[in-house]
Formats: sequence, C-alpha cells, structure tokens
Amino acid sequence: MINLADKSNLIKRIIFRLVKKRIAGSTSDSVIKTLRELNGSGLHTTATLLNDHVSDPAKARYNTNAYIQFIKQMARLRLNTDVSIRASQLGYLVDPKACRSNMAEVIGAAKDGGMRLWIEDEAEISSEDRFALYKEMKKQYANVGVEVRPEHLANGSAVNKMVTGKDIVKVRRYPAAPSDAEKKAPKGEMKSYSECVGRLLKSKAKVTVHDGDASILGRIASANRDYKRDLIVELPLGYNNRKMQRLLKSKLNMSVYVPYGKDWVPYITERLIDGKTRKLAVAFLDKDNGADNYGGIREDE
Repeated sequence: MINLADKSNLIKRIIFRLVKKRIAGSTSDSVIKTLRELNGSGLHTTATLLNDHVSDPAKARYNTNAYIQFIKQMARLRLNTDVSIRASQLGYLVDPKACRSNMAEVIGAAKDGGMRLWIEDEAEISSEDRFALYKEMKKQYANVGVEVRPEHLANGSAVNKMVTGKDIVKVRRYPAAPSDAEKKAPKGEMKSYSECVGRLLKSKAKVTVHDGDASILGRIASANRDYKRDLIVELPLGYNNRKMQRLLKSKLNMSVYVPYGKDWVPYITERLIDGKTRKLAVAFLDKDNGADNYGGIREDE
C-alpha cells in the first residue's frame, strides 16, 4: 500500500513534469543558462528565486546574500535582465525594519550592476504597505519598480493616488475564478484592465504588463498606437513559442519572466496563469504545505 508521503511525492513528480518548462531549474547556473538563451533570441528577461514566506531572520539573511551574489553574477555576465523579489523573502513578515535593511543591500547590488529591481505583489502584504516600501526604496535607487494588480489601481484607490510620472509599475493579473459578472461581461473586464494601463501611461509612469495570455497582452498593446512604443509586455517562461513569435512580429517591447528554485509549488498554484495545468496543480497539490524540493526529482530526469 502506498503511504501518504509516497502518494504526495508521486503527485508532485507528475505535476512537475507538466510544469517543468515553466521553471528554469533549481540553481543559479541553470537559470543563467536560460537567461542567456532568451537574451540570445533578442528577449529581455526578469529573473526571480522561488522562495517565499521567510519565518526567521537567519533565512532572510540567507536569501539577501543569495540575491546579492546572483545579481553580481548576472552583472558580470552582462545579461539583459531585471531581478524580481518579494519582501517576505527578505523578512518583512518577521521584522519589517530588518527587511528594509536587507532590501537596501540588494538594491545596492542592483544599482552597482545597473539592473532594475522589482518588488513583487504578494497577498500577505497589503498593496498600500508594499507601495510605501517601494517609494522608500526608490529614494535609494531610481530604477526600482513595483508590481500591482489591476484592482489595486482602480480610480480613487490609495495606490492609484500614489502613482506619479516617476514610478515604474508592473500590472499583473493573478489567476482567479471569474465572477458571474465577469462571465457575462468579459469585454467589460478587458476594458477595465486596458483603462488601468492607459491611466498609468497617461501619468507618464513606466509600465510593464505581465500576463499569461498573449491575446490579452496583444489587445492591450493595440488599444492605443502609442502603447507599442511605451509599453513593455511580459510573458511567463515556457509560453507557447508560436504565439510569442506573433507578439514579436507586432514589434512589441517584450520580456520573459523566469523563475527558478526548489519552492515551485506556490508559484504554480498562485501565480501562473495557465488554465489546464494550473487547474491540475490546484486540484492535486497541497499548496499550504508548500514544497522544499521537486518531490525527489532531479533536473536531468
């Protein structure tokens, strides 16, 4: 009889085989290989370490040092890439003051390497607190950006009021079951999404739109002829190459989001917008338990 541990391991192995193309391995060497290949194809990239929800200061320091070394390595190799971090990785949920100190060190490395650094959205930290942290870090380095969800930028919202022409903003939808209203009026949702991007561009902010649906990115970019010049569109690693080539032919400014690391379960179940694969992952993986490995899988399997 298969025990629960073996069953869980088997499920993770099956799911990992489905999502493997979405993750650039578990080491810095593996992600750098992927970044080089994408840069060689003329694509800009954004790299992030899959490691969330630090529960002690020692782990926060480990992540801080890991990001600093990774940034220095990419700078030496002159890779055309940004770096994306989560405040929780650097200890925000444990000690916000220590997190600010850790983040300042990471930003210092990014500044020395001439690299943009993104502060990602995460459910555990309110959009207002994260944007305030971003504003504080931006005083240290102008090339820091912040990720927000479309709903956080609604007219009259606290975050929307904080956006200025000096800000660098990434708009990113997260997967969710559509409401009845959205099912009945998908065009209305699309209009709201596009208007959110339009308001940011009108304010002269530097805007990137991240989405797992190339058709949505294409529609947003074609909503206004100026968007193609000013907007950057970003797709997750492993997206359908044929559809990506269509976007490239339309002369959009494109980037690819490249995650790496062993803690891949939360990324798949919470961040990746990919219908069938995500539904399987959510159905079979216990995301509350997370994962500290590939369920026994080696990268070369």
